[in-house]
Amino acid sequence: MVVGYERIGKTSLLDCLLPLTGFLYYTKNHKHKKYWFKFQGKYIHRFKDDSENELIDEIVLENKQWKLNILLNEKKKKIEGDKEYYGFELIRDIKPKRRIEYYCENENERNKWIDKLNRLIENKSTHGIDIQNHKIKPKEKGNENENGKRENENEIELDISVWDFAGQHEYYNNHHHFLSTRSLFLVCWKINEGENGLNGLKFWLKSLKFHLNNDNLDKNTNKPLYSIFIVGTHLDHYSINQDEQSIKERRKKIQEILKELDIKFGIEIIEVSSMNLENIEDLQVKIWNTISNHSYMGERVPSSYLSINNEIQQMKHDFGMKKDQDENGKENGNGKENEIPIIELNKFEERLKSKGNFNIELIKRSLNLLTMWGECGYFGESNKLSDILIYQLKFLTKQVMAELFRPEFKIYFENGILENINLKQIWKDYSIELIEQIFELMEKFDVCFRIGEYQKVNQDEMEKMEDFFKGKSIIPSYLEMKTKEEIEEYFPNECPNWMVEKSRILKFEVIPEELISQILIKVQSINQEHLIWRNGIYFDEGVQLKCLLICSIEFNQLEIRIRGINFQIIKIFIDKMIQLINESLQKYPNVSYQQGLISIQTQNFVLIEEIEKYLNISIEKRTKEQIELLNYSCLFQSQDELGFLFSFFFFLFSFFFFFFFFFFFFTFPFFFTKIKNDNNNNNNNLK
Repeated sequence: MVVGYERIGKTSLLDCLLPLTGFLYYTKNHKHKKYWFKFQGKYIHRFKDDSENELIDEIVLENKQWKLNILLNEKKKKIEGDKEYYGFELIRDIKPKRRIEYYCENENERNKWIDKLNRLIENKSTHGIDIQNHKIKPKEKGNENENGKRENENEIELDISVWDFAGQHEYYNNHHHFLSTRSLFLVCWKINEGENGLNGLKFWLKSLKFHLNNDNLDKNTNKPLYSIFIVGTHLDHYSINQDEQSIKERRKKIQEILKELDIKFGIEIIEVSSMNLENIEDLQVKIWNTISNHSYMGERVPSSYLSINNEIQQMKHDFGMKKDQDENGKENGNGKENEIPIIELNKFEERLKSKGNFNIELIKRSLNLLTMWGECGYFGESNKLSDILIYQLKFLTKQVMAELFRPEFKIYFENGILENINLKQIWKDYSIELIEQIFELMEKFDVCFRIGEYQKVNQDEMEKMEDFFKGKSIIPSYLEMKTKEEIEEYFPNECPNWMVEKSRILKFEVIPEELISQILIKVQSINQEHLIWRNGIYFDEGVQLKCLLICSIEFNQLEIRIRGINFQIIKIFIDKMIQLINESLQKYPNVSYQQGLISIQTQNFVLIEEIEKYLNISIEKRTKEQIELLNYSCLFQSQDELGFLFSFFFFLFSFFFFFFFFFFFFTFPFFFTKIKNDNNNNNNNLK
């Protein structure tokens, strides 16, 4: 799994670590000859054969110097007998000009080359999570025999699933759903960005810390469950000093971050260049050796798990066939995709009955393992997601999330608010019915949530029914930040004299950024009357209650401030807020907080447990600080507040009493005179 900010070279690093290789037909002077090609980083190497001992030539694909063309089906070549080959060409328009044709044995093989070439030539960023499966043969550097072959290269072959996480801010809230403890993590940072690069590294290490166990060792085997490599990229940059002292200083700063985050197990630190492949082979060897030493390597898996995996693979295949049919239908103008690769767990259980005896607990255990393998998506720990199986994860990461957060669609998210009608444009390949289903799935992943309910009238039955597309939704990742001054426009720093204020502060050791969005999404469900932004939320229920929740990454804390006139209403609201915050923390087993207040007298943070002890002290013996903390924490209602409440209601009673008294006093003579005049007029008319 590869994580890091955007534009730091994560995908380029993977292209270097996992080069694309294979036999292609190379065209020169209208003659075709078969060679072994290796596409690594920006280099395409042509070898005589797959031993890679005899290099024939090298092409360097510099940015914006090459163009890629796909040779269409009508240009398919018949090179050997009647067999057709699928081609593409690379064209260099600047001197020295070149034009090279390559031909693959099948269309799938050509697509692999096209995708990788496009990514490099067009310098495209990853959106969503790019998932690729590879077969690798671990090798040791320099361990070659007389024939030039690696001595152990044919001993073992590993199937690995590579997850390239997008680095854009919009995706941060969702990454934690896909982290697996059976992984090797490459946490990347850009060396030439200095302190900013290290701050980004700290962000990702912090996020991993809260979603992984503190101890990475298996208690039975004493081998690691997962490993973390810190990879510095852009080592070739002109501003980077590569002398021994500079390297030591950079390592020291990284060790300080690890110490601050209390990450105690060993972590590999390495610096590489994807441009000139410096240290790439060293990193490859370390990765393969580390993976081979993980505790789960070579473990026996129940045959029932493999049978369930086979069924999932069959479902993927069937879905792919239907998708191809839908694509053909769209080309012929016959509509949109009408199925998504998700199945309810009880229906999946029914499907398995023909394959053997599989009870639901066995199915859940197998799906948990298969999810860690990257074969499917089952999120049993989530109440909202535990009843479904996503058997094709690429659909979720590349087609749904990636489309929602495409830069060109950002125009639809003004200050984080989306008009649902625009989803028809964002997910235009899906039917209207599926769009609403997909949105509900995104709600379960806390990507978004709708605002209120909207209705329409069914023209046939004249019945009111919910109209999803007339509604609006909030996308937390696109919410704006509010400054202190902007927040004070809604919630002034000084509490009005006719209200009382209560508060709580929740201090975390470290708080993950995505947790704030989780909390805000959870808390906003209390009441529809609220304003929400990326770092807080404000509730306004008029005279009864006003509440402000402020989240601070800098100080690792949440602050709740509530104003109102009724002690019990305030207390209930605070308890509800803390309950919802605790529910949000259930996904973060390594995150905890201390609850308390800042003393006005000493400016020290006082734990709520300590404040509760003040209740056991008689009123006359409490200090001024203790009285203030008890009052402000909403643990105790003072006599002054009781008197204030009485005075407030007495004021309201007096106000309305005198209002009606004066109204009656001044208007009754008018009505009396009016009635008298009307009676006189009526008498005159009778006369």
